[in-house]
Amino acid sequence: MALVINIYFILSISVFFSYFAFIKYYNDMHLQKYILCICLMAFSCYCNAQNYSWEEFVEDFFQQEDNVSEEEQNSLLEDLQDIHHNPFDINSLKKENLELLPFLTQQQTDSILSYLRRYGPMLSLKELFLIPSLDKKTRDYLSLFVYCQDKEGSPYNIRPGYFLKWRQQVTTNLNIPLYQRDGFKTGKYHGQQFSSAIRYRGQWKDRVEWGVTLQNDEGEPFCSHGNYIFDYQSFFLTGKGHGCLDRWIVGDYKIQFGLGLTVGQGYWNNMMSLLTFSKNTRQTIFKHTSSDESRFFRGGAVMLRSKWVNLTLFGSYRLRDATLKNDGITTLLTTGLHRTTSELDRKNDIVALTAGGNLDYSYRQWSVGLSAIHTSFDKSFANSTTLYKKYYMTGKNFGNYSLYYSYNSSRFSLQGEEAIDSKGYIAALNKITFTPTYNFKAILLHRYYDKAYNAPYAFAYSSRGYIKNEHGIMGGVNYIFKRKWQFKVALDYSYHPFATYNASTSSKRMSLYSQAEYLHSDKTSFLIRYQLKGYQEDNVHNNADLFNVYKHRFKLQSHYNLGILKNVSAIDFTYTTTQKDKPEYGTMVSHRVSAKIKKYTLTGAAAWFNTTSYSSALYLYEPGPVYSFSYPSCFYHGWRAMAMFSGKITNKLNFAIKYGHTHYTNKNTISSSTQLINHPYKNDLYIQLKILI
Repeated sequence: MALVINIYFILSISVFFSYFAFIKYYNDMHLQKYILCICLMAFSCYCNAQNYSWEEFVEDFFQQEDNVSEEEQNSLLEDLQDIHHNPFDINSLKKENLELLPFLTQQQTDSILSYLRRYGPMLSLKELFLIPSLDKKTRDYLSLFVYCQDKEGSPYNIRPGYFLKWRQQVTTNLNIPLYQRDGFKTGKYHGQQFSSAIRYRGQWKDRVEWGVTLQNDEGEPFCSHGNYIFDYQSFFLTGKGHGCLDRWIVGDYKIQFGLGLTVGQGYWNNMMSLLTFSKNTRQTIFKHTSSDESRFFRGGAVMLRSKWVNLTLFGSYRLRDATLKNDGITTLLTTGLHRTTSELDRKNDIVALTAGGNLDYSYRQWSVGLSAIHTSFDKSFANSTTLYKKYYMTGKNFGNYSLYYSYNSSRFSLQGEEAIDSKGYIAALNKITFTPTYNFKAILLHRYYDKAYNAPYAFAYSSRGYIKNEHGIMGGVNYIFKRKWQFKVALDYSYHPFATYNASTSSKRMSLYSQAEYLHSDKTSFLIRYQLKGYQEDNVHNNADLFNVYKHRFKLQSHYNLGILKNVSAIDFTYTTTQKDKPEYGTMVSHRVSAKIKKYTLTGAAAWFNTTSYSSALYLYEPGPVYSFSYPSCFYHGWRAMAMFSGKITNKLNFAIKYGHTHYTNKNTISSSTQLINHPYKNDLYIQLKILI
């Protein structure tokens, strides 16, 4: 029956997209708060209860892109998931809490804090409806990261006084492949045929937090080959200070200065997230909680704050993985994998010593700051003979310095950063945001990155994922119509004056992103998305010319609830021009269903895919236990299926178990080399326990 309804919704989407209803938005901020609350509660009796899930947020937050690595994806989402499972009390919110949430604009942040100051503590999260700048999507997002102590039916069941003293939790993950890779058969992998992780988190009042993360990937040795128990070990201790000492942290942490041209770990390195979410230019130090083994600092940092001036200082000493040649660094490795003898030999091969600071002055709507960071490696980066790497890092010492600014008003935002490295090469990024009403947002972004600009820890918007060799402009519009329709359109054009990977001369790149979403009700929504990427590469038939490659992606998706069942159905297409006689294409049909019954949740998903090759792969979002979500790539011919059961055994013990199956119908093996599986299918089992102490 569900399949019939699923097909009906997909075939009828054009009809639903032409139909909309007007819902009057009740709002009168001049009435007393208790009258507003009574009216709101009465109105809500006629509405469907909101039941927005973390899985829906991940799909909105991130769509797999070529310039976003799997490690970056997991790191960004794990940071947000940590907040999701340790939410903020909305009545104790501070500005720095809201600045950690990438979907809130400066105007929305100020509106929430202003509402709390004016009307006092919220009695329910339904009061968010009374803040005009918060549309339905933003309220849904916010409900995943905050709680109200009087919120009825809260998934966290938090009572007044619960956080007065201590809060601790331990999360254990065990991933068991039910097959054997060639690396284990030949003895090249020195570890166990499973991966495991332990995360411990603690908090004392709202003053001090600490945590430990231990992890072994599949094939990494346990208590041997130089490992002290686990291969990856991470620790942090952070807290709030007194007086001018705003925050301090020791252990592993991350930093964001300005727009990320000197150092950054942001949420907006692609067009989709930039259109959906905002980014503050205020400097930030925050704990490293994810299992990402490369993108963090290890040492200490402090933030000193006065009325208008903020000063941040940090220092880091880290061992890094690298590929060496003649005692020179050829590549910094970021995978964190240490399974074979060669991978273990590259572990902790170099030392990176980093120090820096940021001085920020803020007055009313204006903010201006200076950032500086210096990194010294114990070995030199070697000169590369590869053409497109000609201007990559060389030497041991690297310095980056920048001036950034921001202006924020209720309708207009201007942000920018101008950076220079120690060799005099520059990078600049400037962004204008216009938001005249809550339902309209326009963005214009310009960047210029010199071909020889080098910043080891830069993380900012770019078309290729590299902060160098790029001059481009991006514009986009996000429009909400009648609180039912949401339209997003963005266009990016970039010029690369020097050679890039697969292009031995200057080249161009273009990206188009468009999406329309219709919210029929709290139980039903539809989405249609089209993406176009065009870029140039060397022409194998004519060395004098470049060949234009175009990748088209199309997605049709519906969310709908049938009683306790939440369903997501989608059809994905991809079409790519190539230098071969025929273009490449791909098709995928997928369905996901979940049901929550009291303390237990059952989730199932299945997808059928048919693509020409790996280059025409399609990506499928797949829910998983906490910190174990994934975006598996589906290519060639076959299907993917999963089932997960999770819930609470007691109030202090949660569990989750997931089973995944992938089967290819047009080949007899999976992967190659040490990762080779000598049959066309693979099965994986994931087990997780979470203990609240």
